[in-house]
This record gives sequence, structure tokens and C-alpha cells, in this order.
Amino acid sequence: MAQADVIKIGIVGLKKEQEKIFDSLYDFSRLQLIEPENGTNSEGLGELDYQIAQLKFVIDFIQKYAPQTKLSLRDKLANTFSRGILIAKNKIEELVRKFDYQSVVSEAEKLEGRINSKQSSIAVLKAEIEELAAWQALTFNYQKKESNKIEAKIGLVDKNKYNQLLRTKLAVVIQKVEEAEGVIKVAVVCLKKDEEKINQLLSQAEFKEVNLPELAGTPKKDIHTKQ
Repeated sequence: MAQADVIKIGIVGLKKEQEKIFDSLYDFSRLQLIEPENGTNSEGLGELDYQIAQLKFVIDFIQKYAPQTKLSLRDKLANTFSRGILIAKNKIEELVRKFDYQSVVSEAEKLEGRINSKQSSIAVLKAEIEELAAWQALTFNYQKKESNKIEAKIGLVDKNKYNQLLRTKLAVVIQKVEEAEGVIKVAVVCLKKDEEKINQLLSQAEFKEVNLPELAGTPKKDIHTKQ
């Protein structure tokens, strides 16, 4: 009786995919599973674990950002009963040898870095727009001084305290920007030489200064630019 050729192979994969891997292998041929021999090369397995982790990262990355295709019922049924891609064993081995997966991993890592950077920039812009949106009624750029002798700031003051500010005899311009729920947004412009006295006045009125992101124009114009 002719003796069948036996090939011993080692298989490394994700534990959660174990059943799927076994099912796929049984489809090809008869397979006898045996426990790994003592003295398994742990260093080699460690390297394989690392490579598997890299490939898993690529697969997860593609699944996360790949466009979702909506299949028709006919296509879904066709996929359900399909036997998959039929390919010769030697062709698989050739593809495995030639496939430069490291370049794919590298490209995926670069793309992920760029996406994370863009998402971070978008988050910063959204936060700035939110800050500026509360001051859209401000009609001038308080950060831009026509003279280094001028000081300007914006902030919030209680409606009752606002009238107290208006009664001052100090040389200061107090412009009401907007009022909402008993709180008034104000812009304060004064001479630098009077700044200390003005700060005392504002402190007595419980003025809460607001610092907006750097402005190129008015808050409203900057929102339009950032969007």
C-alpha cells in the first residue's frame, strides 16, 4: 500500500480567529492537529506576534476608513452562497513571498498620523469658533490698538454693576456689546496711563475679563474664515 506524503506545518494566528482558521484549513485537505513540540522558538513566535499585530492594525485601519458599499439583496445572497476566491496553493505561496506587507503597514501608519493631525486641527478650530461665536456682536478688533498708548479689553459684567461702571468720571469708553440673561458683554477702552485706576473700577464692578483667540478681524469675520 502506497504511503501518503505527510507535510508538517506550523500555524500562528489570532486566538479569536482559531475556529475560522481551522475551518478554512479543513476545506483544503485533511489536517491532523498536534501539540507543539517542546523547545518552540519563543523569539520567533514573538516576532510573528508582532507581525500579526501590524497586519491587524492595517485591517482595522482600512475597515474604519474604507467607504461602506451598500449591497443589493441579490448581491448579499450571491455573497452568502459564494465559495469565495479559488486559487492554487502554489499561487498563494508565491503571493505570500512577494507581498511587501511592511510597506503597507508603513503607509497605513503615515496616513493614520496625518488623519490624527487633521482631526486635532479641526478640534482646535471648532473650539475657537465656539469662543468667537459668543462675541459675534463685537464690531471691532479689540486686540488691534491704533496706538501703544491705548489699552482695550472685553468681558462680562452683571447688569446692575454695569450702571455703576457708566457713572464713573474716569477717561474710559465702555461699549455695550450684547446683553443676555442679566449679563452684559462689554468692551472697555482706556489710556494706558489710566489702566491701574480702570482695573480698580472694573474689579469693584466684578468685571470678568474674556480672552479670545488671536483675531485677524472681527469675531464674526474670523468665524467665516475658519469655517
